[in-house]
Amino acid sequence: MNRALAVVWAQWRTYRNYSSRGSMLVGALVGLVWYGLWSGLGFGAAMLMSQADIRGFNLAVAGALLLMSLYWQLIPMMMAASGLALDLRKLKSYPIPTRELFTIEVLLRATAAVEMLIVLAGGAIGIVRNPALPAVAALTFVPFAGFHMLLGLGIRDVVARLLSKRRMREFTALLFVAFVTLPRLLLSPRSGRGRAAFQSFLQSQSESGAPWWPWTAAANLFTAQDMARSAGVMAAWCAAAG
Repeated sequence: MNRALAVVWAQWRTYRNYSSRGSMLVGALVGLVWYGLWSGLGFGAAMLMSQADIRGFNLAVAGALLLMSLYWQLIPMMMAASGLALDLRKLKSYPIPTRELFTIEVLLRATAAVEMLIVLAGGAIGIVRNPALPAVAALTFVPFAGFHMLLGLGIRDVVARLLSKRRMREFTALLFVAFVTLPRLLLSPRSGRGRAAFQSFLQSQSESGAPWWPWTAAANLFTAQDMARSAGVMAAWCAAAG
């Protein structure tokens, strides 16, 4: 693992050497404002999850986690912001085990959606402060984030492989545009049917009594409801993403 971390550090130093001080300063200022706003949302999540009656808002928590899932997977691709990544073609000559490279790649997926990690961390802090919930419920942060980092890595590689094929490039681009536009159309303030369908979907998950989706299972774990079955569902989703 130390060898892989050394390569990651070398790539980071290379990026810094090619970046001018001016661009780094502007990027730091923009990042300060951007992540400051998300830190405010994380503080709001902490205040919400610290409420003693949070179990009554299980459906709202599931809806928030579903929106976070969409943001986590779609926004980086829409903005062409894949985060930090290893250049595997340059690492073929180094004697680094594939498992170590895979672990580093998964961990680097966190840089593609740091905003969601900030909000999740705020929610976990709120759970620790909530006297009505067990502190262990805050550990839901780990499998939920791990699932999305594994899924994000898989989606990025699949899209990259499809775009590398000449005949599939145009079809993949069209399918991608349709896929990322659909949630915006459904959740638009002018789309009453879309919002109704969104609420009906969440309600059906709640009434079914089984947390089959990762956001539903995570919501149950966060609010300490049906924890055994929800933990099994969350583990299955992590294994499938892996």
